[in-house]
Amino acid sequence: MSIYWASLIRMFYRRVILDASRRNQPFVFLQAADTCLGMDRERRLRFLNQPNPYRTGLMHGILPCFAGMEIRLLARLDAEKGLVQDTVATIMDFEFHPADRARYMNTGPGEIFMPAFLPSGLLVSVKDYQGCNNWEDLLPLCHKHSSNADEAEKLARSFYFLRAEEVVVQYNKFEVRRCGFRLTHAHCLTSTGSQGLTLRSGTVVDCARLNELDDDNWWLHLYVMFSRVTSLSDLLLFRPPPRELLERGPPAGIAKRLEAFQERLRTYSLSDRGVPPADARGSGKSVCLWTYSLSDRGVTPADARGLWTYSLSDRGIPPADARGSGKSV
Repeated sequence: MSIYWASLIRMFYRRVILDASRRNQPFVFLQAADTCLGMDRERRLRFLNQPNPYRTGLMHGILPCFAGMEIRLLARLDAEKGLVQDTVATIMDFEFHPADRARYMNTGPGEIFMPAFLPSGLLVSVKDYQGCNNWEDLLPLCHKHSSNADEAEKLARSFYFLRAEEVVVQYNKFEVRRCGFRLTHAHCLTSTGSQGLTLRSGTVVDCARLNELDDDNWWLHLYVMFSRVTSLSDLLLFRPPPRELLERGPPAGIAKRLEAFQERLRTYSLSDRGVPPADARGSGKSVCLWTYSLSDRGVTPADARGLWTYSLSDRGIPPADARGSGKSV
């Protein structure tokens, strides 16, 4: 992970080179096909090597990959089949031009292969997808990956042909038509793209920032990336920040709002909201209505049973629907 695509793309290349060699696969460079009138060579090269795919039609100018690499879709391709943004798949094969196919078959494991033509598509295995119509025709390919008949069939049913697409991109007052694939490496994430994820394996984080990023926003980016990982033993930091930055806590504005929120939770009560206990479950109010601590209201455990004797059955609520233990509110 990294804050910027500029640093992330370097890790992307290193990861693909290493993984292709370990899996005894050729290291493939897929270059997008760009068309633009009037753009000089320097601008063309700058556009081709732009690291952030979100600035170039969700396509990398040069996509390093190999058969067996996990990818992540950057756009919705087919919502009915579940092929939406961030769907994870695995490259199984390339639909090369016949001349490129012959050269590819003669490329050794770990060696670099650069096709003369952009492949017409990628044959991918999509995670949690079993909708391939011609899966029986793909069984011979699947038997190369699994000797188990059931596993081979499951793999074949997960196949999807990812066609090359053309998009139009505005770049420095030029209109560029780019043909390629709207995807990236499945495990290369920016701080923004990692939000909401939980990472349970080894994770490398590049903490570097540009001078334009102030300490408060840097802290927030670092918090997002660090909090994705479930164990510190799985976390490796490149160019780590000063310890003082982390120990100072969140920005003052965030800290103030957190304190206000905690105070609100502490003083929140059913009577303050005008919601009688009998109506709490059906009112659709905050979960706080169900988890409010009796001790915060000065109610001792001995008194609790007498005060809170609303039976779920009296309210017509079966125990299975009760939040928590299924006992009285």
